[in-house]
Order: sequence, then structure tokens, then C-alpha cells
Amino acid sequence: MTVLVGLGNPDKRFENTRHNIGFTIVERLAELREATWRKLLKGVLLCSELQQDVQDAPDVQDAKYAKYARDSEKNSEKNSEKNAKKEIGKKEAGKKEIAKKEAGRSAEKIYLLKSMSYMNCSGTPIAQFLRKKGKQEILVIHDDLDLELGRVKIKRGGSHGGHNGLRSIDDAIGRDYWRLRVGIGRPAQSIAVTDHVLGRFRPDEKEIIDALVERLAAKMDMLYAGGGLQKDNVAKFLSKAA
Repeated sequence: MTVLVGLGNPDKRFENTRHNIGFTIVERLAELREATWRKLLKGVLLCSELQQDVQDAPDVQDAKYAKYARDSEKNSEKNSEKNAKKEIGKKEAGKKEIAKKEAGRSAEKIYLLKSMSYMNCSGTPIAQFLRKKGKQEILVIHDDLDLELGRVKIKRGGSHGGHNGLRSIDDAIGRDYWRLRVGIGRPAQSIAVTDHVLGRFRPDEKEIIDALVERLAAKMDMLYAGGGLQKDNVAKFLSKAA
């Protein structure tokens, strides 16, 4: 199972701010997958669950075996009834095997989390969730001052770089987790860093960020294709979404 954590602050006054880009991305991902949010841990954590997207599996199976079925029916006119039943039996066995494999993959869950305890205390409810669910592959989505606006990087481990949300998570669970860093750029010298990160994007910036959020949310499943976050998928994901 995989956990995607979007960092942000819960109050409405922080909606759509630079510091809440993590919230924005997981919210859009949940919206695209028509997933709902529920409260956990007495409301200090919001959780949404996604299933590995194999909804089209039955159609794929039917399409794959449609020609085979037609051929079997034609051959049954020429062959004995015994041979015809044997061929149809093979088809059904093949469909059942694929259905079994697809059912196994569909059981893989992806949890989306948003901490309602404010950015500086994000680690505590996330750690509580992980203790309850057991060891998970974690991806934390957050804003990054040191990346230019709209640039995206993914890494595993490392320092918090002064980001208080990451600092809180590091203190609670350690540093061995994936981070998806979304660039918000540094402010002009006349603007304080706090005002910058807690401020909303300018119209020209918002156009860039909105398009980025849409791409990231739409392509996020590429990161956990095959079950869990895969290192080999990172380059493919960044080439399509970033």
C-alpha cells in the first residue's frame, strides 16, 4: 500500500496559498478519481482511499478473447462437440486466470492524507496513521522555495531544508520517505519569506500552477504502477507530468 501526503494548513484563509500546494494536488487527485474524504483520529487527519485503476480489466479480457471465442464457434461446426467444448473451456480458464491476477492488483490501496493539525504539527497524526496501518511507502507532496515556480523534483530521504512540515514529519517517522517537491520560487528581496509562502499565487503564476496541478494529479498513478512507489517510474512520471 502507498500513502500520499499533501502538506498544507487547514483554515480557509490558507486555501490556494503557495504553502498549501500539497493539499491542492491531493484534493485534485481525489476529485479526478471521485474519491471521498473521511475524518480520522478525531478529525486531526483527513483520509481518502483510491484503488489501483483496473476498472477496465473485464473489458480487456473480453476483447482479448472475443476473437478466440468466435473462432472456437466456427471450428465447432467442423469439429466434434467434444473438441468444441474443450476449446471453450480453455477460453474460460484463461479469462478466470486473468481475472484472478487483476483482482489481486485491484486490492492495492493508495491512501491520500491531509493533516488538519497545521503544517508545523503534521508529523504526529501521520505517524499515528502509519502505526495503525503498518509500514507503508510514503510520498509527501510539498512546496519548495528553492525550486523555480512550476518545477518539480522527486527524491527519497534528505533534510527538511527549513520546511516546517517536513521537519515535523522527520521528527515523527524519520527521513526515509519520498518527497515530491513543487517549486514556488523565492520572493523578491522586499517580500518576507513568510508572507510569500502564505500568500496566493499571482494571476500569471496561477496559470502555470493550475496546469501543473492538473498534470500531476492526472499522471500520479504512473508513480505507483505495479504496486507501491517504484524508483524506475519516477523518470517516466516527471517526463509526462512535470
